[in-house]
Amino acid sequence: MLAAIEHDMVDTIIKCKPEYAIYQAIVNHVDRSAGLSSWDRHGPRYILQSDGSVKNKGHFNDDKIDGGIGQKIRNEMEKSLLYKKYFDGNEAVSRAHIELFVAIIDKSRRLLEERYPGLKFHMILWDRPERNRKLIIDLLNEKDVPLHLIEEILPHYPENRSMYEISPPYDTHPNAHANERIADYIITHILKK
Repeated sequence: MLAAIEHDMVDTIIKCKPEYAIYQAIVNHVDRSAGLSSWDRHGPRYILQSDGSVKNKGHFNDDKIDGGIGQKIRNEMEKSLLYKKYFDGNEAVSRAHIELFVAIIDKSRRLLEERYPGLKFHMILWDRPERNRKLIIDLLNEKDVPLHLIEEILPHYPENRSMYEISPPYDTHPNAHANERIADYIITHILKK
C-alpha cells in the first residue's frame, strides 16, 4: 500500500476526489512488511527510523550477495511439505516488526490525507488473538488510526471463521457473504457518520 502511494500508482487510478480510504489488514501483513513472506522476496523494503517514521530502502532481496542462488535453493525447498511444516513461516514476529507495520500504515494514512484533503482513513483488522492482537491494536490506537475489528463486523467470526471463507482450508479469503456484511458495515458505521 505505501509503495503504491509513494510511487503515484494510486494517483493514476483515482479519477475523483476520494472522501474515504478503507484499508483491510490481516495480521500476516506484519510478516509481509518485515520481509518474512516466502513468496514476496522482492517486495518493497521499509526500515523503521529512530524517530518512528519509515523509509523505503529498495527491496527485500537487494542486498543478497550470493547472486540469487540462495533464493533459488529456497524456492526448491519450499516445494517440500516437510520444509513448509517445520521451517517456512516459523520466524518469530517481534515487537519491531509490529512497530514497522504500524508505522507503514500511519505513513500511508498521512500521505493520503495530504494528497486528498478531507479524506478519512479507516482500517479493518482481520485479527487473530494468537498473533500479537493486543500489541497491534494498542500501537494503532497510539497513532489514532480509526480501527474496526472484524469480529465487530462478522458475527461469530472468531469461533467460526470457515463460514466467511471461500473454500476452507484451501482458500481462506473472504467469501461473498463476508464481503456483503463488510460492505453493509462500511455503509452504516463509516460512511453514514
